[in-house]
Amino acid sequence: MLSSIISKIRSSATLQKILSNISWLFLDKVLRMGVGLLVGVWVARYLGPERYGILNYSISFVYLFTAFATLGLNDIVIREIINAPRKTPEIMGAAFMLRLIGGIFAFIMAVLTISVLRPDDAVTKVIVFILAAGFIFESSFVIQYFFQAIVLSKYIVLATNMAIIIVAVFKIVLILSNASVVAFGIANFSQVLLGCVLLVAIYHMKQYRVRDWIIKFDTARLMLKDSWPLMLSGIMSILYMRIDQVMIGQLMDNREVGIYSSAVKISEIFYVIPVMIVISFFPIIIKLKKSDESEYYNRLQQLYSFMTWFAIVIALPISFLSNFIINLIYGVKYQEAGVILAIHVWASIFAFQGITRSKWLVTENLQRYSFICISIGTIINIVLNYFLIPPYGGKGAAIATIFTHFAVAIAAPLLFKPIRISSVMLIKSFSPHYIFKKW
Repeated sequence: MLSSIISKIRSSATLQKILSNISWLFLDKVLRMGVGLLVGVWVARYLGPERYGILNYSISFVYLFTAFATLGLNDIVIREIINAPRKTPEIMGAAFMLRLIGGIFAFIMAVLTISVLRPDDAVTKVIVFILAAGFIFESSFVIQYFFQAIVLSKYIVLATNMAIIIVAVFKIVLILSNASVVAFGIANFSQVLLGCVLLVAIYHMKQYRVRDWIIKFDTARLMLKDSWPLMLSGIMSILYMRIDQVMIGQLMDNREVGIYSSAVKISEIFYVIPVMIVISFFPIIIKLKKSDESEYYNRLQQLYSFMTWFAIVIALPISFLSNFIINLIYGVKYQEAGVILAIHVWASIFAFQGITRSKWLVTENLQRYSFICISIGTIINIVLNYFLIPPYGGKGAAIATIFTHFAVAIAAPLLFKPIRISSVMLIKSFSPHYIFKKW
């Protein structure tokens, strides 16, 4: 079997390109997880649950406005570059203009909203201001879409990881210098800024030029027409991914946010896996859609099943070893996070499924249903958090997260005929035999 797989890979330039792209993305995630976990844990231990809670509340709060900055353009830009490569300069120019406008709007909204919610919390307001400023500079991240479209994510990896490593050293210096919590907010912002600079530099090194981008308002309008459902679904998705920490901060206190976020960081660290794999397979799946409908759905089912069982294999050991993992990584100050981790990690099954299915929606031009399903999930999440957080704290938020991901991935799509097939396929994905079908 192994020799057959190797032979298949060697004879297929497409598979080699996919595997190379996945390898670079895997390296990216390993470095992110390794450096992020090592330095992140050190930061958590240094700050303690209270100040760590302030930092994570601010990060989660700013994250709520991400969709206004990105405008749901990621998959749309990739699709357009693949389908019309000759129009790449005007696609990139339009995407940059839209993201710059969206970034400014998101920055203003974040600053105004935190001023209303926490008028007397000067520290949190300063951190939110610093972090939200990153939205403006992230407009250059449209370069990532280009490299993803041509399946050359290694350049994204080089830029982002250089920034991560440099800023990780900076954070260690801050810890050794007994820096304030605000300084760590500045460190997070500097990572965004440095990542942007390095990404543009690599783009130019590969003989591409930002000055070649063409801003055409008609192109921007058409892209926004396709992306607005993804933007709205992105708003809802971010709400149900991050509203829990904001609601814990509002309904309870910063310490509980610190405890909960420490568990969530371990649980959600694996969410990069489906993103990494799907980014590499997305261009190939689009091409299969055009050439062979039957094969297109066969491969999609295979991908669904692989993601489902990958999540189960991850969730089982982490759930049983959650207390040991928390005490080992964060120390006894965070020991209450063990139970939260044991619960929250099971949400990864439906999260993996939802991430994978989102690409199918874009391929089928059914992204409007993504917004509807995620809206249903968001309402469920907010209601459950409202009732479960006061009596159960972080454990209640973890339970709400599982039900939310299940609603978005499987339950809600069953209500709509055009996307019902996706729920059926996700239910089938719990059968492992699809994984072993020949590619």
